[in-house]
Amino acid sequence: MSFYDAIINIKNLVTGGSAKVLLEIDSAKRDKPFNITMRVIVADEKLEIEGAYLIIQSVEDIRMPNNHAPIKDAEGFKKKEIVSSHTVTSEQKIEISEKLELEGNEEYVWNAIAELSPNNQPAYEGKYCKHHYRAKAYIDCYGNDPDSGWIKLDIH
Repeated sequence: MSFYDAIINIKNLVTGGSAKVLLEIDSAKRDKPFNITMRVIVADEKLEIEGAYLIIQSVEDIRMPNNHAPIKDAEGFKKKEIVSSHTVTSEQKIEISEKLELEGNEEYVWNAIAELSPNNQPAYEGKYCKHHYRAKAYIDCYGNDPDSGWIKLDIH
């Protein structure tokens, strides 16, 4: 291994660049199981993982004006302060794969079935409040864990 390769491996550990994680989700329903596909494309070096996981969260976001405390902008005009809150109302973690050694320059695909807990709230959007679902796939490995980023779930 050259000095350059060692630098690349360190960068991958810090940035999560040791693999690319992709997530595909079928149409999801609150009361029925749905299919998910997780793809992991490994960078040049082999990668030891402790597992592959899917996280499903329901989130409540609130944004509303505070009518009792107007503030002035730079020109002296009154404007309403916006009060916001972000709360995770439920979270499920699903194990997709156990501990493995993934070969460099290879693609791995896992298929799984997910199901929301029956006591989860429905998705809705009101004037000031929104309740929605999102999912993220990731692999647990040494350094920064590569993940798919949050993907919005359209729950029917």
